[in-house]
Amino acid sequence: MFRQWLALVIIVLVYIPVAIDATVLHVAAPTLSMTLGASGNELLWIIDIYSLVMAGMVLPMGALGDRIGFKRLLMLGSTLFGLSSLAAAFAPSAGWLIAARASLAIGAAMIIPATLAGIRTLFINARDRNIALGVWAAVGSGGAAFGPLIGGMLLEHFYWGSVFLINVPIVLVVVSLAAVYVPRQQGRPEQPLNISHAVMLIAAILLLVYSAKTALKGGLSPWLVACTLLTGAVLLFIFVRIQLRARVLMIDMRLFCHRIILSGW
Repeated sequence: MFRQWLALVIIVLVYIPVAIDATVLHVAAPTLSMTLGASGNELLWIIDIYSLVMAGMVLPMGALGDRIGFKRLLMLGSTLFGLSSLAAAFAPSAGWLIAARASLAIGAAMIIPATLAGIRTLFINARDRNIALGVWAAVGSGGAAFGPLIGGMLLEHFYWGSVFLINVPIVLVVVSLAAVYVPRQQGRPEQPLNISHAVMLIAAILLLVYSAKTALKGGLSPWLVACTLLTGAVLLFIFVRIQLRARVLMIDMRLFCHRIILSGW
C-alpha cells in the first residue's frame, strides 16, 4: 500500500511542471521581447506551440505507452522534458525557444498518458483509484492556475530562463525515484502507433492557427492566407475521414456526436 501511494507522489510530481509550463510564460512576453528580440507573432508561437503540439501528440504517445509500458514512457518523457527545459532556458533566439517548447510538448505528451496509465495500473481498488485521479486532476488544474504567478515571481528575481530551469531538479528526482519505486508494466508490441495520423492532425492545427494569426497581423497576402487555411482544413477533413474508417482508432469521432461532449454539460 505504501509503495502505491509513493508511486503516486512520483507520478504527480512530474505532472506539476507539465501543467505549469502551459501557462508560465503568459507574463513573460515583455521580457522575451526585449531579451530575444521576439516579434509579436513569435511571442504568440512561443506561448501557443506547447499546447498545440502536446494536444496532437498525446494520443500517439498513449499508444506508445501501451507498446512499451507506461514506466518506460514516463522515463523517456521525463528525460526529454528535462533536456528540453535546459534547451529552452538557454535559448539564444526566439526560433530556438519555439523549437525547444515544441520538444517540451512532446515530452509532456509522453508524461500525461504515462501518469494516467500508471494510476490505472497501480490502483485496482475503485475507491483508491478515484482518489488518485482526483489528486492528479487537482495538481493539473492547480499547476496551470499558478503558472503565471510562479512565472512572475521568478522573472521578478531571476532571468527569464529560470522558468524552465526549475523543471530540471524535479525531473532528476522523478527519474531517480521512478527507476526504483514505480513498477514495470508489460508492453504490447503489436499496438500500432499511428504516428502519420498524429503528424497530419498537428499539421492541420498549426496551419489553421498560423493562417488565423497571419490574417489578423496582415503578414501575408490574402491568397497565401487562404491557401494556408484551405490546406489546414483539407488535412483536418482527411484526418476525420481516416478515423471514421480506421480499424484501430486514434480518436473515436462518434464521441463528438454525444450530447454531453457537444454541450459541455
